[in-house]
Amino acid sequence: MHTIGEVAELLHISAHTLRYYEKEQIVTPLRDASGDRRYNESHLKWLQFVIKLKETQMPIATIKKYASLFQEGGIRRRIV
Repeated sequence: MHTIGEVAELLHISAHTLRYYEKEQIVTPLRDASGDRRYNESHLKWLQFVIKLKETQMPIATIKKYASLFQEGGIRRRIV
């Protein structure tokens, strides 16, 4: 499990960006007993993918819609 600071450093993005992605429901980190955000390897892979989408100039609204579909399982079923 990784802290928000560790993830920000690993992915070369800011903690602010991670909080924004959470606010926009693009990623939902786990919380520890203190309420601090914790990210696992699945979160890291997902965030790496989101970063790649951003690099293509995909708007956040489209990424958010994609994330919603993925979380519902619609995209996962099509990929697998």
